[in-house]
Amino acid sequence: MRASKEHSGKAPEAGNFPLFGGGEGAHRTVAVETVTNPVDVSGSAKRLLNTVLARASLAQGDPRVEALPRVLFVELTRFCNLSCPMCRERGAIPMDQRMSRDLFERIAQELFPTAELVDLRGWGESLILPEFPERARRVRVQGCDLRVVTNLS
Repeated sequence: MRASKEHSGKAPEAGNFPLFGGGEGAHRTVAVETVTNPVDVSGSAKRLLNTVLARASLAQGDPRVEALPRVLFVELTRFCNLSCPMCRERGAIPMDQRMSRDLFERIAQELFPTAELVDLRGWGESLILPEFPERARRVRVQGCDLRVVTNLS
């Protein structure tokens, strides 16, 4: 686990957590001990268990993916305000082509609790969106690292 830059001061609770997956209604239960060291306490128990599941599947050479994605690439918009020669024409994508609030919230609720990194970019320039600061905060509140690629315009 990587060291976190910030932590809540609370350790995750000990207990058994069901892990679903594997097909045919199968599930597994993993026992987790209480963590007393403040390393990575900002990560949720779900994130930790998802990481354990992903690493266990990889170590066993299991071709089935039971863990949820640990890294997410979320394209907020395809609109860009520049016309770089290595990209497409300026104005080729209208500014109103961007991810809806409802879709972003659904992704946040379903995938942010287990993700370690959320990358808010794509073909467009995410930082020109008026809702970008709130969406970036949503990523950080969930305890995920945030990555953004920008043209700095």
